[in-house]
Amino acid sequence: MGNPHYKKWVETQGYYLRRHLGLSAYDKLDHLALAQAMKVKVLSVIEVPAFPQTVVHQLLYNDRDGWSAGCLRLPDGHELRALILYNPTHALTRQRSTIMEELSHLYLKHKGSKIVSSDGCGLRSYKKSEESQAYFVGAAALLPADVLKKARTEKLSRYQVANHCTVSQDLVIFRENVTGIKLLQ
Repeated sequence: MGNPHYKKWVETQGYYLRRHLGLSAYDKLDHLALAQAMKVKVLSVIEVPAFPQTVVHQLLYNDRDGWSAGCLRLPDGHELRALILYNPTHALTRQRSTIMEELSHLYLKHKGSKIVSSDGCGLRSYKKSEESQAYFVGAAALLPADVLKKARTEKLSRYQVANHCTVSQDLVIFRENVTGIKLLQ
């Protein structure tokens, strides 16, 4: 994570996402309010009545760690831009970062993945670079570098920052590594 231009780009994109809600770097980001501002509906798979129970059971019990969320772009002219379906069995911190990643894909105008057939199995295509970009930008929007700087000055721990921002300690460590701003453990 040594490219200073990429780091700056990530921080800038995170701040631009926050501007959808008029937030400063220190305001807590409400991922669902951001989704609404971006004309995106967010639902857990349980909230989708059309899903057969066998599919819901597969997604939430048999393979609950196999997926976090997905985004369905809606046709132009629809009142909503997209629909994000998320896994409600994951911790709130993971749900927030996952939904932010999906919102970042939309914000960054990534093409989206496709379901492709391989030997009779449906597989999702994706671009690793776009997945990384979306995760980095979503994480920067949830936990801006300025928050880490202030936390370091105030000698706050990773736990305190994670709790305040409703993110995981792993995400705090990730952002520390990206920004080079280290906190108390």
